Amino acid sequence: MSLDLSDLVGGWGLESVTMTAADGQLVHPFGTQPEGLLLYTNDGWMSATITGTGEATGQTIYAGQVFVRADEVLHRVVVGVPPFGPGTEQVRKVRFADRDRLVLTAPPDQFAGAVIELVWRRKPVSTETAVN
Repeated sequence: MSLDLSDLVGGWGLESVTMTAADGQLVHPFGTQPEGLLLYTNDGWMSATITGTGEATGQTIYAGQVFVRADEVLHRVVVGVPPFGPGTEQVRKVRFADRDRLVLTAPPDQFAGAVIELVWRRKPVSTETAVN
């Protein structure tokens, strides 16, 4: 599959985040019901916000440019909270579990040997009128 930015454009709600450590241990770093929103625009910008729920109170917040390469995306961070600070680059493998479910996987070299998998579901387009 050749990935195109148009495949990603829109809003995505977070379903799950799992981390598989180098020793095979499975962890839910943001809890079992994390909250998040991932946005991609037609002109090559993106924004990611993730917050933990329950006992897991962590957060990931960053925004910047997005570049599509074969089966992966590169998020070049312009503004963000460390460790996702300005100037960092976040590479994610991309696959679609189905038409409306996006799976992004961070390679082990980015997280001390752990593999992070984020599952996102496409948000429906709202037909409501914005409030002024």
